[in-house]
Amino acid sequence: MYTFQPSGPAAATIPQRWRAITPDQPGPALSELPTLTVLVAGKEEEANIERCVTGLLAQQYPHLQVIAVNDRSVDRTGEILDRLAARDSRLKAMHIRDLPAGWFGKNHAMHCGVQQAR
Repeated sequence: MYTFQPSGPAAATIPQRWRAITPDQPGPALSELPTLTVLVAGKEEEANIERCVTGLLAQQYPHLQVIAVNDRSVDRTGEILDRLAARDSRLKAMHIRDLPAGWFGKNHAMHCGVQQAR
């Protein structure tokens, strides 16, 4: 049996009918599920980014959005993300070229990604 037990502040926003999903009570229809956005930020990740993103895109969730942020990489990270995004419309590739004053890299990349989420 699979039971989804939300906790923390987000628990209050999850409808009661979604909280326990069991084989005899399968849960909501796929069309009722909300959009799930996954953010990935990477810098100099050409060796890992394709495996990471293709693994996320292999999920069967019906309303999946993946936002992958290339955080000022000088390797092939951005090129790989662009190629993957061209093949799958659920992936949005973003490219950060400059880091604004007062920001740290990962924080800024994630901030930019959140702004693009549905």
